[in-house]
Amino acid sequence: MGLFGKIFGSRVANKTSGELLKEATQLKKAGDWDGAVEALRQAYKNAKSEGVSYGADTYLRLPKYLYEAGRADEALSEYNRALTEGLDGQAPSKEMAAVNQSQIYGSMAGQLKKEKKFYDAAMYQAASALSWEKGMLAQQRESELDFDSLQKTIKQTLKKLDANEAHEQFIALVKEAVSNPKSHNIADIITQLRDIKKR
Repeated sequence: MGLFGKIFGSRVANKTSGELLKEATQLKKAGDWDGAVEALRQAYKNAKSEGVSYGADTYLRLPKYLYEAGRADEALSEYNRALTEGLDGQAPSKEMAAVNQSQIYGSMAGQLKKEKKFYDAAMYQAASALSWEKGMLAQQRESELDFDSLQKTIKQTLKKLDANEAHEQFIALVKEAVSNPKSHNIADIITQLRDIKKR
């Protein structure tokens, strides 16, 4: 049992989700990652019973904390759960689903960069951009994507690997996908990007 259990014990169920989120932050600062994870899980549970929903950043804390706690498999499971079930376990509207997925993929990319898995990080940067464009399309909004900035970000990530011609193929595929999001499935793009890496 981490510091969380020792200090807070069974009283956590009586705390509001907001109080538990603050405690999770305090536990994180104290280096008690397991305690912070448990505080977050209880906060999310309490939020549901309170009828409260938080922004994406709040829900994406859990996989980040799990990684820091050395529980990478659980973190990946949380990311995948969020992609399939929604950030708070409730399926968002069609208009918001793709935007939320963009944030999830972006968070995954950041974590993979920390792990020095640069190609995979670049793939999820691309998935994040494509999800964002799908979200804009679903909301009948104009594209807000600056492809030059995206290209620069992806190239900087890929640059940490050996430079090769696959990077240009990677960028070309991403450009085609984000230019025409309606015609591209994110899972298929990720598969195609993985195939480029294998060549």
